[in-house]
Order: sequence, then C-alpha cells, then structure tokens
Amino acid sequence: MRKICFIFVLLISSHAKLFAQQDSVRNIVQQRQLYFSDSLSMISYSFAKLSPLFLSQLMPAQLSTISAGHQFEKGKFVNAQGSTQTNTVFLSSEGITDLKGIKLFGAFNYQKTMEDSTRFSHQTRNNPTTPYYFGSPANNHYERSTYDFKVIGAKTLSGNKITLGIGLDYRIADHFANNDPRGSVKEYQLNMRGMLGYNVADNVKFGLTYLVGYGQEKVTIGYKNRTYYESISYPNYVNYLINGYGEPIPKTSERNYNDFQTRSGLATSFAAANTKLGSFYFIGTKVNEKQVYDYRTGSEITDLSYYNLAKLDLNLLWIKPIFAGNLGVNIAYENLAGEDFNLDFFAKNYVYTGQKINLQVNYTITKNSSTYNYLIGAKQTSEERIDGITGNLVYFKNVLLNAGLGVNRKVANHKSFGAYAGVHYGLPVTEKLQVSEANESYFTKEVIRYNYLFNTANRYGVSASATYSFPFFNTMQAAVKVNAVYSKNDKMKNLQRPTTAIPGNERFFNNISFNLYF
Repeated sequence: MRKICFIFVLLISSHAKLFAQQDSVRNIVQQRQLYFSDSLSMISYSFAKLSPLFLSQLMPAQLSTISAGHQFEKGKFVNAQGSTQTNTVFLSSEGITDLKGIKLFGAFNYQKTMEDSTRFSHQTRNNPTTPYYFGSPANNHYERSTYDFKVIGAKTLSGNKITLGIGLDYRIADHFANNDPRGSVKEYQLNMRGMLGYNVADNVKFGLTYLVGYGQEKVTIGYKNRTYYESISYPNYVNYLINGYGEPIPKTSERNYNDFQTRSGLATSFAAANTKLGSFYFIGTKVNEKQVYDYRTGSEITDLSYYNLAKLDLNLLWIKPIFAGNLGVNIAYENLAGEDFNLDFFAKNYVYTGQKINLQVNYTITKNSSTYNYLIGAKQTSEERIDGITGNLVYFKNVLLNAGLGVNRKVANHKSFGAYAGVHYGLPVTEKLQVSEANESYFTKEVIRYNYLFNTANRYGVSASATYSFPFFNTMQAAVKVNAVYSKNDKMKNLQRPTTAIPGNERFFNNISFNLYF
C-alpha cells in the first residue's frame, strides 16, 4: 500500500511539473504575441530594421513569427495607373535570435497579387518615378509574384566598444498581364550594406554604413491576337512608349527593353538609450541611383534613356516613459530628386521631385490585463513632374491626418482579444497644373489630369481591426487578425476643361491573416 501511494504521489508530482513547464512555455510565447499588440513595440521593431546598430536595443532577444493571409482592395478612388480591384495572398516569416554572440534578424515574404483594370502601366510597383516605360489604354489583368528576403546581423567586439553590422535585401519578381497587350516584367533587386559602429558609452552609439545595390527590369510586350500585333487600327490595344510626362508615341515594334540599375550611398546612425530625456534613435541615408535603359539584339546594344535618382531619408524615433505609460514619437522625412537624359534630343527633359514628411505619436499604457494604444499622426506629401519638351508642369501638396484608439485584453487560458478603430482625413494644401491645350491628347486626359484630380481631392475614411489570440499546440501562440479601411472621395477640383475620365468615389481595403508566434 505504501508503494502504491508513493507511485501515485510521484506521478502527480511529475504531471504537475510537466504542466508547470507547459504553462511556462505558454507564458513565453503569449508574451511574444502580445509584443505586437503594443503599438510602440511595433514601431520600435520596424525602426530596428533600418540599421544593424539598433537590433540589440529595439528588438526582443528572441522572437519568430509566421503569417499567412489574404487581402482585398476594390474601388475607383485610386490613381490612374493603379488597379481598381486587387487580390493578394501572402506568406511571410521573420525572426530575431542570438547566434554565438551575433544578433541576427531574418525575414522572408512571398506575395501573389492579381490586379484587374490596370491601364497605361506595364511596370513593377517599385519604380514609380521612372520617365521611361510602356503603357496601353486597354484594361490589363496583371499577376505579380514577388519573393523578398532580408538578413541583418550585428556583432560587438573589443569589450562592446565596436559594432560590426551587415545587411542583405534580395527581391525576385515576375509581373505579367494575361490579356492583350501582354506585358511581362522580370525584376531582380539586390542591396547590401556594411556598418561600422562605435559605442561611446553603454547607452550611446554611432554607426556609419556603406550601401551598394544592383537591380534589373526586363520588359517585353506581346500579343496573342495577331490583329493587334503591328497595327494602330485598334486604339485600345496599341502599345505606347511613355518617355517623360507628355503624350506618348505608339511603339509597334521593338517592344522590349532592359532597365539596369546601380545604386550606392552612405548612412549615419545614432542611438542614445535610457537618458533623462528618454531614448533617441536616428538614421540618415543618402543613396544615388543610376538607371540605364537599353534595347538588345544578338548583335548590338542600343541605349534608349538615362535616369538618375537621388534619395534622402531621415528618420528619428524618441521613446520616453510618461506617467504610467510610454510615449513614442516617430518623424520620417523622404526626398526624391530624379532627372533623365533624353537620347532622342540629347538633353535633360524630365524632372521629378517628391517629398514626404510623416509624424506619428503613440502613447501606450498597460493596466491590469489590458493594453491601451493611442495614436495621432500627420503626413505631408508633395510631388512635382516637369516635362521640358511639352512644358507640362504638375505639382501638388496634400496633408493626411489620422487618429486611432486600440485595446488588447488578456483573458484566461492564455487567450486575448484586441480591437482598434481609427479615422483619417486628407486635404490639399497647394497645387499647380500647367498643361498646354495644344499638347492635350489621350494620355493627358486619361492619366495626367486624372492623377492631378486624385492627388488634390479631399478625402476621409475610417479603419477598424480585431484580433483573437489563443494557444496553438504547446509551443506556439496563434492569432487571427482582421482589419478593414474605407476611404471616400469628398471633393475634387473643377478643372473647367473637358475630361474623359475622373477618379471614383470610394476605396475599400480588407485583410485577414493567421499568425503564429514562437
């Protein structure tokens, strides 16, 4: 009897120990999921990807995620070369760990996107300022498969005085239209960086980064219906060459080109953590990119156009505990300056200038089992495109204001619920449309005027999201997320000129995903 009692007690204690271990693991993985319910943590997590210098201070020690989902967009309140309906399925995974003293972050993302009603844009979605591309009036159904890989590593040496960092971003993508004119764009991008950092003190660091990159886009236009092949008798199916920001010309032969891209630059980063005024993180990046467009046959290479693009990014994050919560302020500035060299005229023709200033203020407070996130933000966007041959000049500046409130609450059995609601309102600040009536034709009416109306329209909208999290097996935490955004065209400019196309009134976006944290 004593032996039976002893065995029974042993079994109970072993089961209790096992349950305690499982409970401990569940606590850890739930905390990793709850990390993303804190808006300030999410901002810090995203900011850390900008430089190896920030990995150890702004990212958790250990975290892995896998996400799969679907997103849907629909509505005609979109720019002229955008898609009126888009379906995307995605699969992504990323994580941070420590490997023999090396802080290592890695990410993979796959997207399969199907666009309906894309016009005048046989392009990728990653080179929007380019002056040289093909386009067609017909509505194209585009399918895009994109693979993105990212690796960032940081290692401290010499008693934590020196930080060495590396980074690699690689993208390969295939974009094609499955109806005439059948555009096909193959895309390859590789960007690398190396960083040397010096730790002035335990909480103060400086870093200098050298960046270098290479990219290529291979564009081909084909037809299944031979009737459209080398004819302009069917206007909707004509392939046009847009070269600048004026009226394009029909391109019925030699409908392919390569865009070779090379880029290099420097970045300066700075981190001062846990000072009396809070924690400060800053990075400034300047990159110069050269694009060479050419046409190739088996016997020769003919240059078509040159385009230089300079990009300046400044990004500041400030975090400070205030009252019972944490305040975070993120200010981001981006400036793009591009100019081409038109080989038809042997002169500069197209000039592009774009600027974005984004201010986001987050306040997060945790009480008992609930986390509350408060958000206000403002974003100013400006853009100017000049075409020297036609004298076209289009400029706009607008502001988008937004605010939101979110809450996430833990409940029993390692489960949690989250919800968010937000509003946004956009309005134009200043604009200029200088297009000679003598130069106005189909592209001007369908694209240039259309985009001017879209970018200078007043708009408002709402957003909402919900999250439900629960244990998944014994070593992971799962979360189902749903979010939606609705935007409404409130008011457009009156051009007092005849128009053949104007932006629609609404745009809707929604996303649903299944996420694992471990």
